[in-house]
Amino acid sequence: MNKLILTGNLTRAPELKQYQNTSVAKFGIAVNRPFSKNDEVDFFNITAFGKTAEFCAKYFDKGRRAIIEGRIQTNNYTDKDGVKRTSYDVIVENIEFGDSKKKDNSTDDYSTSKDDEVDLPF
Repeated sequence: MNKLILTGNLTRAPELKQYQNTSVAKFGIAVNRPFSKNDEVDFFNITAFGKTAEFCAKYFDKGRRAIIEGRIQTNNYTDKDGVKRTSYDVIVENIEFGDSKKKDNSTDDYSTSKDDEVDLPF
């Protein structure tokens, strides 16, 4: 079984591209290593397809925390110098927000103090 769950912050905004009949979004995620004494971080390349790709491009941005469920895919290729290379991508099967929606600078504090009381006409 090839399954993993990652929780981390996007290192770049998803880049959405259209290929024939499907959407593809690519982005990166930084995941803190647990119990690391030196605050070590692992970086992963993430790829989403179809409606999931469109969702990622619409609602996620650099710095946003995400919980990603997916699988690892190995890609073998030859670079421009003729050297054989291997890369690893995480293919998204499910993605969720890992934080609450970012707030703007406005306050939503509806509490009142004694100084805020006003005489109402009724």
